[in-house]
Amino acid sequence: MRNSERRRARGPAGPPPPKSWLEKRNGGAAHTPRTSGPDHRLTDKHVGSLPGVYIPQERSLEHLVLKSLAKNWQWHTHYDQFHLATLPVRYKETLLTYISAYNNRGIDAWGIDLLFLDGSELDGATGSESLTHLDLGTSVGRAINLKELKEALMKRTFEDIGSWEVEDIPESWDDDAQLPTSLSFSRFPALTHLSLSNPANVSWKGLLNLTQHLRTLTHLALAFWPSPSVTPNSKTAYRESPAGNIDYGASNFYSDTDGDFSEAAGVLKRLSKATYCLQWLDLTGCSEWVHVLGRHDGPDWAGAWRGLKAVKVGQGWIPACLESPSSGWLQLYSEIPDPLMVGSLLSMVPRTELLLWAGVEGRVSDAEDIANRIIRSARLSQISKKVGTGQTEKVTFDRGWEGWWIEDAINHINGKKEYTVP
Repeated sequence: MRNSERRRARGPAGPPPPKSWLEKRNGGAAHTPRTSGPDHRLTDKHVGSLPGVYIPQERSLEHLVLKSLAKNWQWHTHYDQFHLATLPVRYKETLLTYISAYNNRGIDAWGIDLLFLDGSELDGATGSESLTHLDLGTSVGRAINLKELKEALMKRTFEDIGSWEVEDIPESWDDDAQLPTSLSFSRFPALTHLSLSNPANVSWKGLLNLTQHLRTLTHLALAFWPSPSVTPNSKTAYRESPAGNIDYGASNFYSDTDGDFSEAAGVLKRLSKATYCLQWLDLTGCSEWVHVLGRHDGPDWAGAWRGLKAVKVGQGWIPACLESPSSGWLQLYSEIPDPLMVGSLLSMVPRTELLLWAGVEGRVSDAEDIANRIIRSARLSQISKKVGTGQTEKVTFDRGWEGWWIEDAINHINGKKEYTVP
């Protein structure tokens, strides 16, 4: 009797279930979406760059499976190609984020076609009609270019092909004939979040052409994109004329050095006109040109981008002397290196990095002030005219760090105020 009771008291045969399964069953944190930010980095590759993407816990079974799929994505497209399209749409969004983080090549147009087959093309396929997040970071310029991406975002269907017969050919050009037609429509009609971060070789002209078909975007990630230019390969080209040499493009090789960012401002203005629903923009790692956001001939803050609330403008790194309040940035900044001493020359490197980093932060802060002045002026004009156009009250530039000592160091180095110990 006791032996039978012991047998009934035992659990099911086999090993115990993973801890992540139990947390998921009990409504734990496994279902909590994780967003990007300094406190939410799951890996060094910035998994979860788009806010709102479902990211499993790092040590969960879902995380390990998705990570393995992403690392061996090219293999799975050949041997599991008829099973990938049956994944739930939410896991497709997460899988794309993992591919951008763990696969050095990314996903190509063939992979996009396989992943987003619909029910009419494959039994059990979940399609892409409800997809809202599309993370193609790392893929652009490596596995797929912007022209191919534009074609992949559109889906073409043919109608009346089956009813077309040879006898239906009209005898005269004046006779009416029902010809087979092809219809193109968006493959992702609900798309609102798009990431094109970490590209290899991209063109702003291609991006402007692409955004013509993405009018409903509210979140766009362009981290580590080059300086805006529609003719980047023509910076050293010129045309000879009787009046002298004329630059072939809108900017030349020395434009950045001379502070001439008029072309960059014009490109950003065109981008703002094409993305008038934008609410969030990621420009991390674009410190060379991000200050163009504050130019009056730049983005249309009072019009197309009136709903933009947050812009990520972090440089992607912080000097070691600013990691904590006691890191000693003031001592490093106050020391004047002696060029005749070898040790003093070595100490110039971190000091130079600190000065360059603080200078960029200062220009970004000035750009934020100018953008908010333009927004404030537009709001006052709307209030006086009693017209409500949805103008945001303020745009916030997220610089990727928090700390009173960092703000104090930036202001002190840029000469805005004297440093005082709290």
